[in-house]
Amino acid sequence: MRRIVVPAAVVLALAAGAVVAVVVLTGTRRGTSPSGPIVPPPPGVLTLAAQDVRDAVAVAVRPAGSQTELTASIVGPDGNGVNGLPVRIDGVAGVACGSGCYRALVPGRPRAVRVDAGAGTVTFPLHTVPGPAIAIVARAAAKLRGSASTVYRERLSSGPGHTITTLWKEQAPNRLSYVIDGGAAGIVIGSKRWDRDDPDGRWVASPQFPLTLPALPWTGPLTNFRILDADDSGWTVAFLDRSTPAWFRVRIDRSTGRLRSVAMTATAHFMRDTYLSYGEKLEIEPPG
Repeated sequence: MRRIVVPAAVVLALAAGAVVAVVVLTGTRRGTSPSGPIVPPPPGVLTLAAQDVRDAVAVAVRPAGSQTELTASIVGPDGNGVNGLPVRIDGVAGVACGSGCYRALVPGRPRAVRVDAGAGTVTFPLHTVPGPAIAIVARAAAKLRGSASTVYRERLSSGPGHTITTLWKEQAPNRLSYVIDGGAAGIVIGSKRWDRDDPDGRWVASPQFPLTLPALPWTGPLTNFRILDADDSGWTVAFLDRSTPAWFRVRIDRSTGRLRSVAMTATAHFMRDTYLSYGEKLEIEPPG
């Protein structure tokens, strides 16, 4: 499916069979004590996330006087926090603070933080720049929703050895096609859809709940907006979709205001979309 944990819940069901292969892991690396879902960071703080081998690692940054409080959340492939890990945050041993939660105080205002969790290491740049982050993302979202079509390539992984690359085409108001490299493909037109399991397979028709396209890769509510980088070509903005939760990092073109790339980190869902075109004339038709 296109979005396992985010917005287009409508799109989620599109490539179900193909993504099952990506999402299912043969085992999970667990800590030494019972765990449950993590508690998302509070609104207003800088929060970022990335993949650590098979886990999602998120960090939340909050000033604490002359020090900085760094909170790392480790989310396993089952969606629960991973407890009992030997976590170090910028070299300081993390103190357990809840499900999958580890916290440390470091001096000053670090410009980057390194999280060592079990067998993996993730480094996050913490530098931000001022600017209207919410407005920049809202403009890009409106540009995408208002486009006649979008074409983008998506790399989706749930961990080592579980990755697919898919070319997506979305045409307003309700047409879509996807082709997984060397694998399944699908077409949706209004209330009908067609799927096949491999490039040489037979198309199978079925009913479909009509989609509203193009679709955004998040649902909201969105919080924790920060501009990570700004230059003559555009902005890199980070934010949190609290409905999942899912951490996003997007690149937005300055001249057009359009999304150029979207990176998302969530439970067993590490995604990167690269937008190839907007407004291109597409011919998404039933299979011949």
